[in-house]
Amino acid sequence: ERLWKHPRRYMVNAAAVRMEQTDNLLRVIKKTEGPVIVGGDFNSPPGSYADRNLSRRLRNAFEYAPTDPMRRLL
Repeated sequence: ERLWKHPRRYMVNAAAVRMEQTDNLLRVIKKTEGPVIVGGDFNSPPGSYADRNLSRRLRNAFEYAPTDPMRRLL
């Protein structure tokens, strides 16, 4: 009997789940009227399905945030 299963076996399923979650989130955003703020850890690298599709609809706050720590206090 095998005691340990390699996690790679589950990676394909995890990717499919993240894709479905991304699509569901985009549907909710599309139906929402007014401004939307989405926060979370998507466990997706730059260029991934989630990153590409969410960045088409949303802006990344880190790209628009001030880089000078003193400006954040004002």
